[in-house]
Amino acid sequence: MDLDNYPIDNDSAPFYPVDEAEQQQQQNQNTRKAQFEEVTNASQGFPVIVQEMAPQHPRYQPTRLPQIFNIDGRSLAFYISPNEPHRGEYLNKIIQHGGILVESPTDALITLGTDQAIRLDFIDKCIEEGRVVIGDPFANDVGDAAGEQTADFLDEVSGMIDPVIQQLGRDVSDIEASAQLLSQQHQPQPEVARDALLISQSSRNKPKTPNRFTEEQDEFVLERVREKPRLRNSHKFYDALAEHPKLAPHTGNSIRSRYRRVLRHRLYFVYKTDDHDRLVFDSHGQKINIGIDEIGGTLKNKFTAEDDYRLCLALKNSNKIVYSVFSDLYRRYPNHSINSWRDRYRKFVKEDEIDDYINYYLRKKRQGREPLCLSNNTKKQETGGGSNDAQPQASDNAAGELNDNSEPDDDAEE
Repeated sequence: MDLDNYPIDNDSAPFYPVDEAEQQQQQNQNTRKAQFEEVTNASQGFPVIVQEMAPQHPRYQPTRLPQIFNIDGRSLAFYISPNEPHRGEYLNKIIQHGGILVESPTDALITLGTDQAIRLDFIDKCIEEGRVVIGDPFANDVGDAAGEQTADFLDEVSGMIDPVIQQLGRDVSDIEASAQLLSQQHQPQPEVARDALLISQSSRNKPKTPNRFTEEQDEFVLERVREKPRLRNSHKFYDALAEHPKLAPHTGNSIRSRYRRVLRHRLYFVYKTDDHDRLVFDSHGQKINIGIDEIGGTLKNKFTAEDDYRLCLALKNSNKIVYSVFSDLYRRYPNHSINSWRDRYRKFVKEDEIDDYINYYLRKKRQGREPLCLSNNTKKQETGGGSNDAQPQASDNAAGELNDNSEPDDDAEE
């Protein structure tokens, strides 16, 4: 049987859609090959073994999981308790979706686990919805700490997420507009279909870039900070700024994040104000420029040596450094917020020096001398191998002075 010269009736060939036609063509080729081998083997006296070959499936390309924990090119940092039984499972989920895992809770943006601020099913919910679920933090029962961590989380992340969400909203609006034009129930007009196609193509071709701060907006924020320099760490200050039309559509969190990450390095001077944060003018009615080093500090309660002693004592009495420690401190001593207590610990306390500072504080009190605050540079020398009469250098935060970057520590009160 000469298969090469076998007549084919094209008119009688069945019609298949494009994808099915390709599969049918491949199947036909496989069948033809098998038949050809059958005929060849039969003519040579070999036993005929016919194996039906399954049609090849369309080419499969593995899809990458949505990188929901990577916002604007920055991976969110998570911490999971080492003793968490499902740690390995959620480690993989976080990494596969763009996040990273850190070894210390103080380096993490979100701490996860039964003994941490956020439950592990927070990750499942984010993956299910394909986004970071900011409004539902899945907080564990750690008092007020969960709410405070949510605020901290919003401050760090909203500056990245808000512009992305706003841009997506505009893209969706464009697509819906084109869909509305295309779904006319009456006879569609050529002009309507053409306009809808142009809108749809425009929305697809438009670069998916989030709202960026313009130079004009940056300068507007800097000018407001110059006028109210002592409020530059206040959440309420930036929330009020967000209501100004010039800063639309940015939120208070995104504006504060913009200042902290970018604009604070461009704050070369501020305007002189009185004790009530009112502008002071010269004899010509002009604002008076002063240097950053002349600012009297931000509006915040300064940490005293007694505060540092209370912090170290609470840390010593706690088995683990968790948010409930700072929540308890806030309830007992509300002159500092939970974030303030936590940031004080992050910046000035090392676990191997907690006992040293407690002993130093009590020793100075017994001697009738006033102990000084913790210092991130000198407390080792002061509390460790020094003599009993050694006086520590003044803490960078003890008297409300600015740090080396001419920016106060971020323990501003709400």
